[in-house]
Amino acid sequence: MTSRLPTRPLPLRRFAASPPYRLGVEEELFLVDPQTNDIRWCTDAVLGRQRGRRSGGDVVGEMCDGVIELATPVVATADDAVATLSGLRRAVLRGRDVALLGAGLHPTVGFGDVRHRAGEHYEAVAADTRGLLRQSAYCGVHIHVGMPDAETAIAAYNGMRKWIPLLQALSANSPYWHGQDSGLASARTVRCHSVPRTGLPRAFDHWHDYCATMDELVRMSSLDGYGSLWWDMRPHPTLGTLEVRALTRSPRCRICAASAPSCTVWPTTRP
Repeated sequence: MTSRLPTRPLPLRRFAASPPYRLGVEEELFLVDPQTNDIRWCTDAVLGRQRGRRSGGDVVGEMCDGVIELATPVVATADDAVATLSGLRRAVLRGRDVALLGAGLHPTVGFGDVRHRAGEHYEAVAADTRGLLRQSAYCGVHIHVGMPDAETAIAAYNGMRKWIPLLQALSANSPYWHGQDSGLASARTVRCHSVPRTGLPRAFDHWHDYCATMDELVRMSSLDGYGSLWWDMRPHPTLGTLEVRALTRSPRCRICAASAPSCTVWPTTRP
């Protein structure tokens, strides 16, 4: 077995690269058939037709085929983020041959019906997690908040830890998996937390404590880099943000469902 040690040091800090406390949002959605809501394995085709057609934000792929990520630029307010995401959804839906489904887990896809996209990082992650990421594709919403400096990022992280369970509860949107009622409001959370280096780590004493912990985890786990630490919340040194990753969906996503018939939000509660 060959150990994969990181090839570069801890990324340089970019705190205060933009005005503090501004936002960036990443929203993951399933690409589905407009009539049946079955997953469409067409991420690369959708990405191909987005080139040169966007103004503000980005549409990118994820590890699993059939999933798309909409990423806002740095914006001043939550309303700005919502407006940008709505525009990105409309851009994806222009083709009319695909719809978007907002849910933590696809409610009917079978266990193990997952296709991974090519890429060196994706291949390293798949090898590291073995079969865990081949059980189900899942989607979430990541929110970045710009921090003025590293120690403020740690203080904000420590203070936010107690709110993560509440945020998970408010955003829960995956009661069904593999065509069955899971008995859970967020089956996605259970699926995510089955993967190593997820969940919510301890509080940190200061920035150097955080860096040392990250470095030790990467070294001892033989990871391909710091991007393989998937905590529910983490200070993000390369972006200079505090990133909250615990959300299943955007609470404002129903606006898109009302304005665009091909954008579906799976019900958060059972009928």
